[in-house]
Amino acid sequence: MRIKRLNDSYPTPVGISGLNQYQIDGHKFTPPIEINILLNLIAEFAPHGNFMELGCNEGYVSAAVCKNFQSKIVYGVDYDKAQMDTGQMPEHPGSKMFGVVNKYTNFHGINCDSSKIKINGMNITSVFIDADHRYAAVKKDTENIMRQMKKGLIIWHDYSNDMHNYMGVTRYLNELAEYYPINWIFGTLLCYLKL
Repeated sequence: MRIKRLNDSYPTPVGISGLNQYQIDGHKFTPPIEINILLNLIAEFAPHGNFMELGCNEGYVSAAVCKNFQSKIVYGVDYDKAQMDTGQMPEHPGSKMFGVVNKYTNFHGINCDSSKIKINGMNITSVFIDADHRYAAVKKDTENIMRQMKKGLIIWHDYSNDMHNYMGVTRYLNELAEYYPINWIFGTLLCYLKL
């Protein structure tokens, strides 16, 4: 099996029943069109339950989920620079961690290694994986979530990003697609899997 390329008609992704335009508070590393597509994926495939973002950074994506899905509890996972692995991309917000999203009452920030997060009892039905982009880290994050979440939606960012430090996402997802029906929204850096 290979990763299924969903559309050639970017920016309207095939496989989503209508692309709603959601309100967002801004963006930094994830473009507005991709945040909007992510919100549409959540509405389509995981309207109930809660959301978790691995690699929350300042929290633009989590803020958009908080704003547009106010009944969801949104968990943002990242860790402070003192704990950051030296091989990781230097995009960490430091003292600005969760700074954009903290104003939302349905947001909970978790300062820990994303590959060790425990989601039992949180009713997580959708996860956005955008933390450490190296192969081993994406694999650990994904396997940790898949062990704990048997049904739901996983969305990955930076698939097909050919920057050196991001190529681990593409490599790992191409391997995972041998076992799971992963979809790539062509024209974006987003892939998703509905469990």
